[in-house]
Amino acid sequence: MLFARCAIPLLVLFGAGLPLSSGLAQAVSGAPPTAKAGTVTSVVEQEFRFVTWEGTRGTNIFDPQRGRVTQFYAPLTGAMAATFADGTLWELAAKTGYVWSHSGTPGQEATYDGPTDTLLSAKVTIGGFTYISPFVSVNLNLPTGQSFLPGQQRFVRMDPDLVEIGAYGEGFNVNPAVGFTYAPTATLLLSPSIGYAWRGKFGREGGSLIVTDSGTNTTTGFDLTNERVETDPGSVLQAALSAVTRIGPATVQGSFTYVSQSDVLQDGIPIGRAGAGYVASVRTVYPVTGKFAVDVSGGWRFSEKNRVPKSPPSATLPFGGGDLVEEAKNSNSHVLIGAVQPTWAVADNLTFALNYSFLWRDQNYYDIIEDRFIPGRTKHSVGLLLDYALGKTATITLSGSRFWVHDGAGPVDMSIQTTDLTQTATTNTILPDRDYNGWAGALTAKVQF
Repeated sequence: MLFARCAIPLLVLFGAGLPLSSGLAQAVSGAPPTAKAGTVTSVVEQEFRFVTWEGTRGTNIFDPQRGRVTQFYAPLTGAMAATFADGTLWELAAKTGYVWSHSGTPGQEATYDGPTDTLLSAKVTIGGFTYISPFVSVNLNLPTGQSFLPGQQRFVRMDPDLVEIGAYGEGFNVNPAVGFTYAPTATLLLSPSIGYAWRGKFGREGGSLIVTDSGTNTTTGFDLTNERVETDPGSVLQAALSAVTRIGPATVQGSFTYVSQSDVLQDGIPIGRAGAGYVASVRTVYPVTGKFAVDVSGGWRFSEKNRVPKSPPSATLPFGGGDLVEEAKNSNSHVLIGAVQPTWAVADNLTFALNYSFLWRDQNYYDIIEDRFIPGRTKHSVGLLLDYALGKTATITLSGSRFWVHDGAGPVDMSIQTTDLTQTATTNTILPDRDYNGWAGALTAKVQF
């Protein structure tokens, strides 16, 4: 089996608290935090997100049944920022959520109904310096969601490109980070940082094994999806550099991140290690007039070759295990994303926006931890957004979009192990083109006090 991990969930883990704070929100707009000394600002945000799609395949793409999936996700976020006389800034944030996911694909009917993991974060930015503001932060993941989805329920572990949230829980994670913000001029902010995440163990269902008797040429399948296996996702090191600057009237924000991960273990046996990951992004907000602006963003991510098990699968280790070797061909993909959103201030308290986004992945890979096959694909999405301000401290945002996804045909290597455990036959399964289309919508209420 191929082993790979997407870098984006790791970035969410490392930066869980940052997008919730007023400091970062102001940095995105190109200005440093401006809260007066002794002030405390709190924000509560409730979102209701809905996604539904159908396509030529369901969650299990090896089954030719037409897919039908619906998901409702309601994250709740609370954050507080306090500024002191010396310029020191304290930021605290918490995020939790509820999710209802249903797979309606024939033969793959399943539902998950329950909480997601809870994220906690704290960040202290030290004031009193002329050009540099050091900071230290810690982010926690509390396992309030469910990671073990046995039997038929495994079909609600969904493709993260098609739904808001693809998995519902993992272990207890602790992620401290340190860095500083350097402002050499009034229009430029640079912020290097480094962080390390200790990720706790969690339970996952096992996989399946196909065993061929070389003597009788008979094939037997072992269903291990009701068996609970202890998964240790390993630790993660991240180094990042971000920058915000003004070029004329435009605000430009960019970042580059390097991610390195340790071995992933199942029941104490190494089953793989993701290759070093690289993530880059850039965003420009250009105010054309006082009431019209254009927001353009783009990103790229890629990972080096993974390390995979040297030993073949067996009845006790369906994914192989033991010594890890570098895979012969890089199974990871280049992923490009982009978006453009023109925005109009229709009135003092009403904003209207149109948006278009795309995603392109160049080849297939298999995520062994989440038991997901992620295909090479192209995704297009178009939508609109309305933002209405209820006075100075409350806003309501309504958004909706339509998306189309095309997955290209491609081979998938399937390992078949003989009963004497000395030979491994590899078959090439060619998956056909697959198409999906769906709708997504969101209602967000935010109150600041």
